[in-house]
Amino acid sequence: MALRDILVFLDEFEHTADRLKVAADLAAVHGATLIGLRVEVQPRIPRMLRGAIEERAIAAHQTALRAMTDRLEALFLQEAAARGLRHEWQLIADGSMDDVVECARYASLVVVNQHDRQDDEEFSADDLIHDLLMGGGRPVLIVPNWPVQGPVGRRAVIAWNNSREASRALADALPLLAGAEKVTIMVAPDDRAEVIGERLVAYLACHGVAATPKIMEDHPDKSPGVAILQECNAIDANLLVMGGYGRSRFRQKVLGGMTEFMLGVARLPVLMAH
Repeated sequence: MALRDILVFLDEFEHTADRLKVAADLAAVHGATLIGLRVEVQPRIPRMLRGAIEERAIAAHQTALRAMTDRLEALFLQEAAARGLRHEWQLIADGSMDDVVECARYASLVVVNQHDRQDDEEFSADDLIHDLLMGGGRPVLIVPNWPVQGPVGRRAVIAWNNSREASRALADALPLLAGAEKVTIMVAPDDRAEVIGERLVAYLACHGVAATPKIMEDHPDKSPGVAILQECNAIDANLLVMGGYGRSRFRQKVLGGMTEFMLGVARLPVLMAH
């Protein structure tokens, strides 16, 4: 499926500008419409405390909130204009996580940020990614809190454990893998790993993507996540493709437990799908 529209979630997060640039560059490469989504989160004040909060304090918060929205919209329009992109600005006042998930369902790809525990976001990045994966029905590209070099997908690593989630992620990643210089498939250790690797290579070849399979070592002192990130570093990858799992599956032995791990430590864009 071609990338026709890319939705980028914009918030007060420190690295929003970097995330927007990645989304805009992708939209330019794929001729996609860039959609900027801003959801203003209003404070929920318990009834018993409303009388103790001065109206001017509430008004000051509203002014600051709208000023942030105006800055984000200006930044979005600047990036879109610089690339001559078709674009759409969506603003939801007094919104919620459900609004973000609802908007995501109408986009080809959703771009969000990696979690940073030093920042106080309007929505927790961990919660946002989880809800988008579980309820959005669209692939999610998590942009790291590190500079992204080159077009996303130029060099890619695919984490494969023969699951439905991994299959979904690989299919969703095909537009990003088109024209890739190098693609490595990290196959989870299994009695059929070699056969699975060959089938994946053939599948990708049908879509014009050349790939090399590599079976992960079943090493007690090295987690699959570490092995995959080492391969990412070895080929200078700027995209990791993997299945995304809900919290109930965070502790799966092979790749399920890597969801949380990758969201915390990866220094390259990660495409996840569920």
